[in-house]
Amino acid sequence: MGTYSEDNAIAIGNDLKKSKAIIADFRDYTNPKTISIIWYCLLPWETHVTTVSLPKKRLPGYFYTRKEYWGGTNCEFVQRYKGKIVALVNERTQSSAEYCTMALQSIPHTIVIGSQTSGADGNVVINQLPGPLQIIFSGLGVYYPDGTPTQRVGVRIDEVVNPTLEGVKAGRDEVLERAIEILNEK
Repeated sequence: MGTYSEDNAIAIGNDLKKSKAIIADFRDYTNPKTISIIWYCLLPWETHVTTVSLPKKRLPGYFYTRKEYWGGTNCEFVQRYKGKIVALVNERTQSSAEYCTMALQSIPHTIVIGSQTSGADGNVVINQLPGPLQIIFSGLGVYYPDGTPTQRVGVRIDEVVNPTLEGVKAGRDEVLERAIEILNEK
């Protein structure tokens, strides 16, 4: 998903329409524009994907929550994607990749496999301190629709799959192999 660009969006959308299954590899930093593929091609109506907590700027220390909805009117699909979706994640899955994984989890038949993600989704706030010092932190909280947090925890994983030393030595991608097995199961 890190190699997605708007130049190939139409081709990807057309391929998705014809596919029986999708493997979405989020094991690297995802291009934030990947969100548009999920938004426009896989979620034909507004879907509650996350809830975020934000600071009340005029009341320091107080927060409010807002439900985040994805999808909507610009989708060419008449119905929600009915095929199986397997999302691959690991410790390098962070930020927008975690957010995209959460969006895919709102689609029935989505399975997330791999290992714990970084738990580093949300925005980035940078404050300049006196001199050359800066502090960087997340300015909002990110939660599943049921209120389960993801920050410092990572996304929900349906099946933990870790590469083995033998597999790495042999040049195998055991997480991808397991995804293919899942898709071939009836």
